[in-house]
Amino acid sequence: MRTHDKSSLFLMEMIVAILFFALSAAICVQLFVRSQQLNEDSTNLIAATNLSRSIAETYKNDSLKDHYPYDGKGNLYYDASWQKVSKPAHYTIHLHFQTNSLTITVKDAKTTLYTLTVSHYQPKKVKA
Repeated sequence: MRTHDKSSLFLMEMIVAILFFALSAAICVQLFVRSQQLNEDSTNLIAATNLSRSIAETYKNDSLKDHYPYDGKGNLYYDASWQKVSKPAHYTIHLHFQTNSLTITVKDAKTTLYTLTVSHYQPKKVKA
């Protein structure tokens, strides 16, 4: 009778140990998935920031249309790897022109990733 009690205690201990390791593995998998998502989000934010800064500097040099040909609505389109494409795009950059300023908004399908407003001083031209 005593061997039966010892074997059930050992079996119960094994079940608890397996449950503990299964719970630990589930938590670790969730952490890895979350870290992968954070990595992807930060990579997209860096790409959106760099592209917006490049557009802003080009705008300040008065050569925006030459380097970034946008459509009639002021939109630029990019795929998932940040390569310029036509209309069906993963990322859309909207250029909103105002007097002496430009607002650059980078969006994906769900959210706005980055917004940058740039001012540009245009001196008056004096006729000689």
